[in-house]
Amino acid sequence: MKTKKLWSIILTFALVLSFVPAYADTGLDVGSKINGFTLYETGKCTLFGAETYMFNHDKTGAKLLYIANDDVNRSFDISFHTPGENTGISHVFEHATLNGSEKYPANVFFNVSYETINTYMNASTSMKYTSFPLSSISDEQLLKLADYYLDAVFNPLLLTDKDIFNQEAWRYELKNPDDELKLNGTVYSEMKGATTPYARAYYNALGTLYPGSNTSVIFGGDPDIIPSLTYENVVKYHENYYCPSNSLVILYGKVDLEKYLNLIDGYFSEYTDTKPKIDDKNYTPISGNIEKTFTMQAVQNTGNIAYYMIPCDVKNDEDIFDLNLCARFLNTYSSELMQNLKNALPHVGVSAGVELTQGVVPTLIISASNLQEGEHNVFKQTVQSSMESMSKNGISDEITDSFLASVEREFLMIPESSGNKGLSVIENVLALWSIKGDEQSYFDYLEYIQNLDSKKLNERCTNLIKKYFANPDTSVLTVNVADTSIADKNEEELAKKLADIKSKMSKEEIENIVKATNSSPDTSKNASVTEKINVSTVDVLKKDLESYKPKEYPYSDNEEDGVRYLTAESPVEGIGICSLYLDVSGLSDEQLLYLNLMDSLSAEFGSDKHTQAELYNRVIRYFGGGCSLLVTDDDTLYMVYNATVLDDDLKTMYDVLYEWIYEIQYDDIDYLKSLVDAYINSWESSVLNENIIISRAKAQKDKKTAYYDFMGGLNYYEFLKQLRQKL
Repeated sequence: MKTKKLWSIILTFALVLSFVPAYADTGLDVGSKINGFTLYETGKCTLFGAETYMFNHDKTGAKLLYIANDDVNRSFDISFHTPGENTGISHVFEHATLNGSEKYPANVFFNVSYETINTYMNASTSMKYTSFPLSSISDEQLLKLADYYLDAVFNPLLLTDKDIFNQEAWRYELKNPDDELKLNGTVYSEMKGATTPYARAYYNALGTLYPGSNTSVIFGGDPDIIPSLTYENVVKYHENYYCPSNSLVILYGKVDLEKYLNLIDGYFSEYTDTKPKIDDKNYTPISGNIEKTFTMQAVQNTGNIAYYMIPCDVKNDEDIFDLNLCARFLNTYSSELMQNLKNALPHVGVSAGVELTQGVVPTLIISASNLQEGEHNVFKQTVQSSMESMSKNGISDEITDSFLASVEREFLMIPESSGNKGLSVIENVLALWSIKGDEQSYFDYLEYIQNLDSKKLNERCTNLIKKYFANPDTSVLTVNVADTSIADKNEEELAKKLADIKSKMSKEEIENIVKATNSSPDTSKNASVTEKINVSTVDVLKKDLESYKPKEYPYSDNEEDGVRYLTAESPVEGIGICSLYLDVSGLSDEQLLYLNLMDSLSAEFGSDKHTQAELYNRVIRYFGGGCSLLVTDDDTLYMVYNATVLDDDLKTMYDVLYEWIYEIQYDDIDYLKSLVDAYINSWESSVLNENIIISRAKAQKDKKTAYYDFMGGLNYYEFLKQLRQKL
């Protein structure tokens, strides 16, 4: 490969350095009974080298999925179907349940997470379920942690201790009797920060799309509504939804199955088969073409945000898989939809996705941000004309082939998408379980992807576009206009409301709030409770670390014509990773800023050989990666091009990479001006983003952060403004 002045090159190529776990031989047959469970279905997932076993708990009807292989980074999860409410009740309970239980009566979550042999400990709330996942390289430790979590979800101290609710949900605070009354609480404070303009815009869209549905609520909790939640509500919520028959347990990896089933049966057997009825009785599907405009709270002018949504009444699994893949295809940069939107609205950020939630109509959702007044009409018209064109003229085979290649790369890399394979599998199983109610849907989806070909994909996407997206009978367009005055008004109204509440409090009530505000949590039991959960000893740790030791693979390190080649192999078929490191440390400050701009512009222009659309489609087809800046420990600055490559595409990938780096023509000045304008607007709209502010602060003391801040911070903004004046 040709080198350029000031750029030294390191080229690395590696087949993925990991392993696919081997199948675990359990000797189990359908009908086998173990510790209160009966095995009723088996399967196989070759991608993870796993056998799958579905168990039914005899007394409660609860389901348990065991994904058995030889992976020693084992995982356990228990999840519950939990309908969301604007009060954030499911989110509050997720936090509160880990504040201690009957068997482990202390709030030791962080003690346990830092002091035990775990590789992951957390809990999460989503639209339709709450999950409590764990991972450990020690089977003995994972079993103990599973006991800790099971006791927490079934026997939480929350049920008898209202102080836990006050801490995690919401409470009044007064440090001194004469202070202004304040609202606080873990979930309340978290959601005040999480309810961004983009989040509010999305929930406005869902509320219009799914009127009356619990799918349209802010399931994490609306800060304006969280204070209406009562302790009694939460206790009742636990009684309704935290029962075995409403749960799914997932075990992954090399575990002592009988011990886990015995542990789980001990908790489940306290219950009967009383699965709660979870419905969406207030939801009424919409009809016709609806348009609504909202005013959204914003701390700065973010531009308008619009959502255009088309319901698709698909029913069976394959149609849902098709819809998901079609939405992903439409979201690719080279799709006709994205190309037309880019040309019509070059300064606007657009994306396409799909809302798949159990109980409501699946829906294609296309979003646009940074719209100016009136541009939502152009947005909708461009989407409609693009859909009509694809319906009439079909989809390019070349674009479909490129997309399928990206899907194939993603499929082959699924086991490597996370360092914690078990957690990755569990997350995907739960996502489809929450949509379909089927514990095995994820494995069906993997098989569906594996059997796709370009022709089949093209036909399915075209059929969906014709049937649902072109000239739809039902659609929703929501436009959200930013208003920076709303936040101040809301804070003023809240302060007045709290002042009125305080004025009606008795002296005793105020004293109790002051006392609670200034009290410290009781941690006297933390050490002893943590010790009960921690199985770590020198011998146990040594044994577990030895079993977890990754296999080492040989590699070569050669140099030729000024290029250093690092190559390694591993037993993964069909795919590899290629990284090209260009040393750009010798560039001047101005050249580095131009380099950063070139990186941003590289997807927007073509070369002498290919148009912009053709070249970017080739990048998607053969490259499967991107470029970024990297500062190493010795302060060397690299521009790094990372590619995930199918084996048969390697030679072509090098040609595409060369064209992408060296042969792009940035010669359309008018288009260049519009892009620079868009970058300036984007920077101005994000200048108050907390990550940018933190980066600028860290850059004062950290050389690596200083590099990144220089390339993308205020210096880059000033560079763009000066460049715009020159163009």
